[in-house]
Amino acid sequence: MINSKTKKTVDIYNKKITVIGLGLSGMGAAKLANFLGAKVFASDKSKKDNVLYNSMELMTVHHIANETGLHSDRIYDADLWIVSPGISKNEDIIRKAENLKIPIIGEIEFSSWFTHSKIIAITGSNGKTTTASILYKMCKYGNRIPVLAGNIGIPFSERVENEIKNPNTDNALIYILECSSFQMEFINDFKPDLAIYTNITEDHLDRHGTMKEYVKMKMQLSKNMNNNDLIIYNADEITPGIIVCLY
Repeated sequence: MINSKTKKTVDIYNKKITVIGLGLSGMGAAKLANFLGAKVFASDKSKKDNVLYNSMELMTVHHIANETGLHSDRIYDADLWIVSPGISKNEDIIRKAENLKIPIIGEIEFSSWFTHSKIIAITGSNGKTTTASILYKMCKYGNRIPVLAGNIGIPFSERVENEIKNPNTDNALIYILECSSFQMEFINDFKPDLAIYTNITEDHLDRHGTMKEYVKMKMQLSKNMNNNDLIIYNADEITPGIIVCLY
């Protein structure tokens, strides 16, 4: 398949893909990768009820091998890792995978490889869900077919798999993605057509450590955008001081 965002061929058929995390994002990524012909293995060190339930679904319905309660060495036998938002880039397994030169991406990045549809991506410390919901309703009254996904509770990968199975020949589909800073930790080529920043205030420092790092993750959303794309931000909320703290 051709990735319209990066203009490169993406072929994961028969590739060994490890999915870390069996929450909503991990489940969606595992099923999409499996549908596209990859050899998928999923792993989650948790034994929570929802993780165990998802594990059983992957095995019994989709025949995807997985493990719970630990991360065994099998996770490193991979051509690619897809990491769920709940997994920090500072965790030991991430560092080991990086030392082994295993490419690591997030579910948002992975899903974007397999769609040509327009993408509006929304991030910020507050107001993401409200903004995404308003845009969704606005687009319903135009000639577009809006699709909500992302941090709003619906995996992007789930939506993309549905698009592949039921393509829209009018090219009217437009994704409206709510993106958290966690989802931006493993971004390489992801590029929305329109990025919206609601605001940036101090948040999630327990995960990111410093305000500078938090802002850096937010800026990942637009790092691949060019003069043909559009960024909308609230000048009253995102001051020059916020941007300066990146440098």
